[in-house]
Amino acid sequence: MRRALKHWFTGALLLLAGLGGMSYTGARPAVAKEATKDHKVATLNSERFHFLYDPARMTAAQAEAASQEAEAAWKDLAPLFPDVRPSRRITLRLDARFRGATGYATPQKSGPDAIGIRYADLPMLGLTPEFLFRHELTHLFTARGMGSLSGARVPQSAFTEGIADTLAGGRNRLGLPHSFARSLSRLPEWEPLPRLLRDRDYGPPIRKGRAPDYEDVLKWRIRRYVEPSLFLQFLRDRYGWEKTRAFYTDFGFASGTRFPGDSYPAVFRRNCGEPVETVLAEWDAAVSKAPEDPAGDRLRLLSERVYSAAQWYEFLVAGKGIPEADQPALEGDLTALNRAVAERRLDEAETRLAALLKRIERANTVHAVIGEE
Repeated sequence: MRRALKHWFTGALLLLAGLGGMSYTGARPAVAKEATKDHKVATLNSERFHFLYDPARMTAAQAEAASQEAEAAWKDLAPLFPDVRPSRRITLRLDARFRGATGYATPQKSGPDAIGIRYADLPMLGLTPEFLFRHELTHLFTARGMGSLSGARVPQSAFTEGIADTLAGGRNRLGLPHSFARSLSRLPEWEPLPRLLRDRDYGPPIRKGRAPDYEDVLKWRIRRYVEPSLFLQFLRDRYGWEKTRAFYTDFGFASGTRFPGDSYPAVFRRNCGEPVETVLAEWDAAVSKAPEDPAGDRLRLLSERVYSAAQWYEFLVAGKGIPEADQPALEGDLTALNRAVAERRLDEAETRLAALLKRIERANTVHAVIGEE
């Protein structure tokens, strides 16, 4: 087992160091650059993007459809950031290849800004292009808006991923109603917001010598993506977009200071015009009074649970915890599961998810035992 855990930790560091789970903002991951050397690359230009794609995995028509989706995302987001305009087309890799995340976004000091998307893998990962393009573009817009002109990462905070999900309209654009926060607040994965704001452990649940459990990944996703996006949506509804954007930027820089917890009350006061206690009390009241939406919130939570399963599986693959022989079948199961969710066959999806988690656990356990011999 020790040998297996050592291999897992080494592989996880190689592929996941700094990768923020679904997306990454900062220096472009080396694995994403290197993976393009083993296949041909075709190109396509649209008004604001320079696309690169693998013609063996995407047709020209599919690349054109992706370009239209990316341009639509730009048109939605650009009015929210009137002060941010890249000087040249954004390089958008549709052929990025790595594990543990679905996309990355990197502002560049010299050369065009870059986005990488695992476009061909989206049916297996269960994310829609409409959601993903908006999520990654938000990272570029917010980074530029915070004055980042280099490849170095901008200040990370409790809201780094939340802002991207907020402007993307929630996971797969399923919305971010207060009812969802109310239903999630009953789960053990939910974190009281005052503690969440002060927690500075932003990365995925990768710990030396231990592969993550599925529950670790689900908890991390709720606390780093879902809950922050719900709170930012509350701020946007309550104070408007301009104040929410200023709050996000101010909070991000405060998070990079030596004593961020001491700075947070001032951030709330400056941008909301009220003490942090008042804002959080209004948030709690909005959540507790939200009308129930059982069907919609079931779908939203199931979508998050399924993506957590996909990420958990990929974390294990990255750490060599899943035998290669088992991967095609498991990825086929993930694709079928995501199809069931997309088609709103939720009872079937719940059953498929429970079975898939057991299969992943079994494959990982068997591999760990083999690694011990």
